[in-house]
Amino acid sequence: MNVLRKGYTLIEVIFVMVILGVMAAVLIPKLSENRNDAKAATIARELAVCINDAGTAYLKDGEFDEAIDGTACNRTININKCFNVDANNSLAELNISNKDDSIPCQKAQEITEKNGLSSDSGTIHIF
Repeated sequence: MNVLRKGYTLIEVIFVMVILGVMAAVLIPKLSENRNDAKAATIARELAVCINDAGTAYLKDGEFDEAIDGTACNRTININKCFNVDANNSLAELNISNKDDSIPCQKAQEITEKNGLSSDSGTIHIF
């Protein structure tokens, strides 16, 4: 008598679950790393916009104050908290230094240091 089996054996199901587990173990860290890289790039871009806005405001008004309260600088200083932005209106200087050591901030600091926007000891931008 020939009987057709319908369904899977326990060994087949376990084998598929092991394969899925291995795939998840490899892919999840990569996805997390990509998300941190994207967030770091966004933070670095916001710092560049903050510096640009502050310089434009200084050239227009003779002070950084309005630009530092603006959206890009607010995200850089208060929301992401990766950088310190210190303005000196009398010397026309904006000092940018690294602040936080979280993973996205470390990656953003690497990006900005390569581009000469910030450093651990502080990078002074003169306008």
